[in-house]
Order: sequence, then structure tokens, then C-alpha cells
Amino acid sequence: MRFIKKVLFACLITLCCQLTAQARTLSPEQTAQLVNSVIKPVLQRNKVPGATVVLYNHGVPQAFYFGTATHNPFNHVNSGTVFEIGSVTKVFTSVLLAYESYIGEVDLDDPAIMYLRNAPTSNRAFDQITLAGLASHVSGLGQMPASTIQNRYQLMQSLKRWQPPYRVNSWWKYSNIGFGVLGYTLEDVSHQSYATMLKQQIFKPLKMSDSGLVGTPCFSCAQGYSWNGQAVTTTKTLLVIPAAGSIRSSGRDMLKFLGAALGLPGTPPDLAAAFRLTQMPYFQTQYGAQGLGWEIHDFNKLKSDGYIQARYRTLTIHSSPAYEVTPEPLRGVILYDKTGSVAGFRAYIAAVPATSTGIVILVNSAMPRTQVVLAARKVLYQMVRS
Repeated sequence: MRFIKKVLFACLITLCCQLTAQARTLSPEQTAQLVNSVIKPVLQRNKVPGATVVLYNHGVPQAFYFGTATHNPFNHVNSGTVFEIGSVTKVFTSVLLAYESYIGEVDLDDPAIMYLRNAPTSNRAFDQITLAGLASHVSGLGQMPASTIQNRYQLMQSLKRWQPPYRVNSWWKYSNIGFGVLGYTLEDVSHQSYATMLKQQIFKPLKMSDSGLVGTPCFSCAQGYSWNGQAVTTTKTLLVIPAAGSIRSSGRDMLKFLGAALGLPGTPPDLAAAFRLTQMPYFQTQYGAQGLGWEIHDFNKLKSDGYIQARYRTLTIHSSPAYEVTPEPLRGVILYDKTGSVAGFRAYIAAVPATSTGIVILVNSAMPRTQVVLAARKVLYQMVRS
């Protein structure tokens, strides 16, 4: 893995630099019209109080703010309004893992038990789980901890009795617990808290001054609202595994993160290398490839309605058989994306590095995830293909 990684970083950077847009780029005015015509009706239809949309269109940044951060009509969403981003957190966690791999602290093929303090070593099945497997949803670990689990120790104790429903690394199934365990492992590797790792390795280098974890003081946070419009708070169980979905961020910060995901100039070199490592495929399913945190699709199979037309017409990867592939740079125009969903918030990030184009949507209301993804992809499709 280490040998492959060194060779492939150089190849990917060269490839990305060579790929350029083949058609006329939408003007900022046309892009604004596109966002307002596609996304605004979706927000209105779902009675979303407020939203942020930030994007890069062939390297040109734009930002759009809709509605209010609370039901107070004067508390308008702006560049500094902070939203919970849910499982988009998993991309941040994956970048932290890739960074540790890039600097030589871990190998992605290493078993998690090599580093994880108080790991359930008596469980033979757990021995087979690798770091890459945790970041790729093939560990076999479950979706969420039981509501009775209050902390890391209790979760580790529960895993002594865990048995995978399928052979480890043979089946893709979404796992919040897997990313929670990955976060614990990274803490033990770095001897830092998850919050400190985020701050030192991502937030500070990218100047993301609004970002942090749920549960810390926040004076510019949007209020999340349920399906019936009632104010809600984060699921407490999720706070046990913060690396799975506990980051909150603003539009201006997520624009910086998106720029790094696209590999735009100004991204710190070590961080850029870590992002590229997350964007290689590690496992293949019938619905698409899985990177570290990111789902990976051929952009040419994205249709104007926002769906991926591959072997199956699909929105995202579903529970299905998976097999390991050699991580290497992908040729062509590739779409990397990730959804996020927690109580009262929805989020989505999509990046097409080959065209320096991407989009992030943050909303402070429960609404169908499908509508968030499709709206963002429709805009992305027009920006890339214009």
C-alpha cells in the first residue's frame, strides 16, 4: 500500500492538472439564476426556514443564502451561519485518516486493533477490520450504538459480543459505529482528541474559524427543525461517536473545505495529498465505488435529473456485496459526494476535481434527503456540462 501510494499521488496530481473544461462556463449571473430556479423551489416546497448553498464553478466561487437561521424573521442566514453537517463529518474523519497514512503513522491496510486502546481483542471477527474498511463501510459494524450506550468504554465493551452479519470486507453497509471506532483509533494514534485533530490538521490550515463540534458553545448556530417544524436537538447517541457525524460549519468554511476537496491552488500540500488519497476507490459495489468517506461515481453517468445511470439507476450506494480494489487514481471526470442527515439538518457535498467544480448545500430542517441530493446534482450537472 505504501509503495502504491507514493507512485499514485504524483499520477493523480498530474492527471487533475491536465483535465480542463471542454465547454463554455456559465457566468456568475447564469449560475445564480440556475441555483434560484432549481434549489429555491425545493426549499420552499419543504418549508425550510434557512439554507446555505456554496459552490465552485470551474474554480470560480459563489455563495447563496436563503431564509432564516431560526423562526425569528430578522435572523437571516449569512456566510457565518453555522449548520450541523451530519455525516459529511465522515469526509473530515477520512481526511484525518489519510493524513496519518500520508505522514507514515499508519498504513490503511493495518488492522484497527494495532492502534485502538481497549479494543475487543477477544473477538476474532474484530481482528479482521482494517482502517480502510472502517472508512469504507465494509467493517460489518452496525448503524448506531444502542441508546443505553453512553461513552466509548461502553461501546467497546458491547463490541466484545458483536458478530458481523457478513464476512468482513465482503459487504457494503452503512456504519456510523464504524466511523465512531475509526475516530477513537485516530485519537489513539495521534494522542489527541478528535476535536484537536480537526482543529490542527483541517480547521486551522484551511482557516475554517467557524467550525467545531456539536456540544461546544456556538453563538451563530442555526436552529434545526423537525418534520413538523418543531425545534430539535442533536441525537445524544451520535455524540458518543463524534467522528461519525458531529461537526457543524458555516457556508464560508465549507467553501474552503470544498476548495481543498477540489485541489484548488492554495490548499496546503500535505492536506491536498490527504484529500487525493481519500478520493481513490478502495471497494467496489454494484452501485458505485467507495473511497475513504466519499462515494465515487463516473460523472458521465450522471443524468440531468440527478440520478446515476450505471448498472442500476441509483442515488447513492446501497447495502450490497463489495470487493476490494487496488486504490489508484481514476481517469476521466469523476464525481465524489457525501450526504449528511441529523435531527433538524440536512447537508450534501459534491466535488468534480477534474473541472474544479463542486457544491455544498446546508439546510436547517428535516426534509427528504433525495430532494437535497437531486437539487444539488442538477445544478452541478449544468455547471460541468455547460
